[in-house]
Amino acid sequence: MFVGDNSTVTVEGGSITATANSAPGDPGGYGILNENSQVTITGGKVTGTNTGEGDGFGVQAQNGNAKIIISGGTVTGTSSTAMGVGADAEQGNVTITGGTVTGNATDKAYGVYARYTGSKINVSGGYINGSVDQDNGQCELSGGYYTAEPPEEYIVAGLEAVKCKKTKSGVTYHWKIGSPPPPKTGDSTPVFLFSILAVLSIAGLPIVGRKTRKER
Repeated sequence: MFVGDNSTVTVEGGSITATANSAPGDPGGYGILNENSQVTITGGKVTGTNTGEGDGFGVQAQNGNAKIIISGGTVTGTSSTAMGVGADAEQGNVTITGGTVTGNATDKAYGVYARYTGSKINVSGGYINGSVDQDNGQCELSGGYYTAEPPEEYIVAGLEAVKCKKTKSGVTYHWKIGSPPPPKTGDSTPVFLFSILAVLSIAGLPIVGRKTRKER
């Protein structure tokens, strides 16, 4: 499905499927190719497949004014031999708050991929099946579940990738973005005790329980 300039498209259900058989570097295999508009996906299935030697994209935000918002449904990009990308920000912006985004390929399978300068992908929720990567673009992760460990440098400050095990539609997600786990009870006890002993020693006070040598 091709979306040109200055349009607004909302996908609430149904199925959009595109299949191409292209050579390396040739365009093809776009579920939705958004040139310079806004596309919102709240449900349904969007699938882009390339059975040739080219890339396959579930959705792509191609140019600078292209915006794609995914809050539900499933988005899948598949390639037989090249790069399979669920959500691709070539020069535009992709925001993911829900739904499932999958990249399938034997080699380069990207759930989300921010490519060129000015492109940006924000993930605050949903399920990302495949790697998370950026070239000259920017990925910003503040939530969601992931099959592959998200790179630390893409995660917003104060959060981290936490190990988990959550299965959805037969796929197991091993990571989620969340707050760091609290320190275990008792972790600070040795440090606290050492500090007390150090203060008593400096002050010249007796330390209960320590044996001293008798002076002759």
